[in-house]
Formats: sequence, structure tokens, C-alpha cells
Amino acid sequence: MNRIPYDGSIDEMASCPHCGALNGEKHYVGCIDEECPQCGSLILTCGCGVLAAEDHALAVRQLYDAIDNPIAGWALAAIYPHKSPIGLAGWLWVCLHSDRDLVASLALTQVGTLASMKPSFCDVAGRPRYMVGDIARALGYDKPEVLEMEKAFAGIESLRNTEKCVRIN
Repeated sequence: MNRIPYDGSIDEMASCPHCGALNGEKHYVGCIDEECPQCGSLILTCGCGVLAAEDHALAVRQLYDAIDNPIAGWALAAIYPHKSPIGLAGWLWVCLHSDRDLVASLALTQVGTLASMKPSFCDVAGRPRYMVGDIARALGYDKPEVLEMEKAFAGIESLRNTEKCVRIN
């Protein structure tokens, strides 16, 4: 689906105040002013899936990097659809920064967003360790989207890999 180019004629502005896109240009990926061409909501908050997988992953990573506390992460995960860039950023942040036993407990439930999430690794004590791909798959993302997420979060994952883990999936 075609993204909506910036139109500053309403406010008589030559460029987007948030991303700098000029009139007629597409907003830069992750711009908080871009509207979804399908539903009209802000593209970062909707789950329509109009962004290409690579752009979606980039937007999620930018939003993830902006989250700096658990309250914000849980709020974004709770308020926004998990298919939206901001909702996924919230889920990734809470799953990667929360107590690992809490995340494992969420995955063991039979209901809820992370029900039956499968870990890729476990630590030497046998406790599950969830990676970005595990979380994205549990939230219903398809293979190309999961691969782009794993690429976008490569730095985060390498930090987690310093712990002694065993691959199980």
C-alpha cells in the first residue's frame, strides 16, 4: 500500500516538523506525524501493516530505543495493538527487560498475548531465554517480518548472548 506523502499546505509548512520530509515526500520511517493510508490513524499506532517489513523493524527499533522504564514499556504493550510498531516496541522492551521468570510465566499461560511462546535458548539451569524472534513469532508476525526484527535488534541480541545458553529451538 502506498504511504501518504507529507502535505504541509494545511499548516503552510514546507517540511514536516518531526522528520523533515518536504512537501510531497514520504515521511521518514518512524515519524510520529505519518498517517496510515488504510485507517487514518498514526502509522506508528495502527496495526494495518502498511509499512514494509524492513521499515516496520526500523521503526520498532527506534521506538524501543526511546523506552526508558518498565511503566512506559508495559503501558505501550497494553494500550497499542501488538501489530503496531509502538505496541511491538513495548512488548519487546518488557520481555527483554523484565524479570525473566515473569516473562517465562506469561509464556506458560494458555491465554493472553504471549500464550505458548517458545524460547530459542535456555540457560545452564534450564530456564528459558527468549529472543526478539521468539517474541515476534508469539505475537503473530510472519517469517519475513521476524527476520527483519532479528536484523534490527542484532545488537540487543548479542548482549544477551554473552550469558551461557543452550539453543533448544
